[in-house]
Amino acid sequence: MMTAPPQWSADGLWWWDGTQWRPRAEVLGPVMPPPQPVQPAPGLRILLIVVLIVVALITGLFTFAGTVAIIGGSRTVTDFALWSLFGLEFLTAVVAIVGVFMRARWAQAASIAAAVMISLSCLGLVFGIPILIAALRAPLAKPRLTAPL
Repeated sequence: MMTAPPQWSADGLWWWDGTQWRPRAEVLGPVMPPPQPVQPAPGLRILLIVVLIVVALITGLFTFAGTVAIIGGSRTVTDFALWSLFGLEFLTAVVAIVGVFMRARWAQAASIAAAVMISLSCLGLVFGIPILIAALRAPLAKPRLTAPL
């Protein structure tokens, strides 16, 4: 018969055996510390802004070059596809920059979308992964105001 894994308390220091709460050390031993939640890393917000600006500049340059090429007479399907791809990457990067600067609630989603979009091009590994990691770990929400004591 297969048994269910133990149910842990919110602080991770106790487990429920079906009749009573028991200390964590009875199951795992005293060597393993209780689980700690991942804390946001404040410096990653600045890194996210810098990388998004670099991505916006690069993709903006590629979009501009594609626009010049299309106006100059280059009208193949590949030209339009690349121009559209870099244009969308540029727009998602700009939206993400605005969201991160404003500390909007949608900033994380916009940054993840920018990371996914940039990963569709050759710049993906260089810029997409740092954007994704910083977007998931950076504190992007507005700081809470505390009442004076």
